Amino acid sequence: MAWYLYALFAAFGITIVGLLQKKTLQQQHSLEYVTFLNIAKLLVLLLLFSQVLHLRLTSTQFVFVGISGFIGASSLLFTARAMRAMELSSVLPILALDPAIVAVLAYFLLGEGLSWYKVCGLLLTLIGTFILEFHRAEHSHLSELFRTPKHLLAPFKEIGKGPGGRSLLIAVLALAFGGILDRFLLVRIEVPTYLFYNYLFGTILYLVLLAGARQKIGMPTFGKRSFIGLVLLTAAINVLANASQAKATSIAAVGLVIAVKRISVLFDVILGGKLFHERHLLQKTIASIIILTGIYLIVLP
Repeated sequence: MAWYLYALFAAFGITIVGLLQKKTLQQQHSLEYVTFLNIAKLLVLLLLFSQVLHLRLTSTQFVFVGISGFIGASSLLFTARAMRAMELSSVLPILALDPAIVAVLAYFLLGEGLSWYKVCGLLLTLIGTFILEFHRAEHSHLSELFRTPKHLLAPFKEIGKGPGGRSLLIAVLALAFGGILDRFLLVRIEVPTYLFYNYLFGTILYLVLLAGARQKIGMPTFGKRSFIGLVLLTAAINVLANASQAKATSIAAVGLVIAVKRISVLFDVILGGKLFHERHLLQKTIASIIILTGIYLIVLP
């Protein structure tokens, strides 16, 4: 099957996962939720792919897979915290910025060049982020925002403010570094094996965090059966979407896969905004389209 079909399936699955996560996190603690979810993902993976799992890795691969698993788990946890505290249509466009962060880091730290269209892409992500956060700025009238450079930067300063803001920034940074590691690992390790260790290390991290916080994995207030059903459904779709994305990444350039997968952001902004009655939806939809256009230019070879 062509790589873009795998990437489209991943985008569709991630869209559903985002909606299910937001629904569940409205009534469940984020750390408990991601622990349940990761255990469920591990079980689903073993059920679906146990016959093709090859668990032997070199010591170097094991170390890098462990680092990737912890980074991925951190990203999921901080994403869950941001989604629990903020509107879905505000969180996901910011999470889509990780390729832009990677491009900037590669330029300053690795000396990689930036073509004219990648620079245009970065500018578009800045414009999209400005529009996305415009309504939250203290001086939200255009005449006031453009009066001084300080006011012009106000929308960008709003990203890390408020409940969930810091978690959102940590999540997008973790996504950026995790994406670099994924590119390195998925050409060396088979997809089911990579996902198994990724989920395993994530589960270990969450259990350690729960023990450190002296919390027990308790059943949610809205009922045991409904919670288990939502988590299992989310886990099954998430595993299939992750496997599909990983398969696409193993075939095609990671940038192309990211460009297709990011369509899920637009779907989640529109559908999530309607389902959860979120505010400024038209503004956020326009911002998401601009950001995704910028990301597409950035990830072009």
